[in-house]
Amino acid sequence: MKENLKERDILLFGGMGIILLGVLLKTIEYKAGFWVYAIGLVAIIVARVRQYLNTKSENSRVFIPYLFSTVAFILAGYVMYTNKNYWIVFILLASVLDLYFSFRHK
Repeated sequence: MKENLKERDILLFGGMGIILLGVLLKTIEYKAGFWVYAIGLVAIIVARVRQYLNTKSENSRVFIPYLFSTVAFILAGYVMYTNKNYWIVFILLASVLDLYFSFRHK
């Protein structure tokens, strides 16, 4: 269980770091910024799905807000891919949700 937590934390922190790098690259209009973001997004999705599947059924409702955050990250990736400029709104929404629920969850 402890090793599984460490692996999940590495996926979450690593994925968030890669997402941050992708956002910074996209901000300076580097063409590979979306693909870097997508790699981080896959890590986040895998970590969140594993986190949800490994919880007890009575505690699974606690992770529903993280689902909304993940959906916002996915929408930001889609908007990035279509080269629209409002992808930052979804990044901001996902970041605020993650920050709020990470403090609320503990």
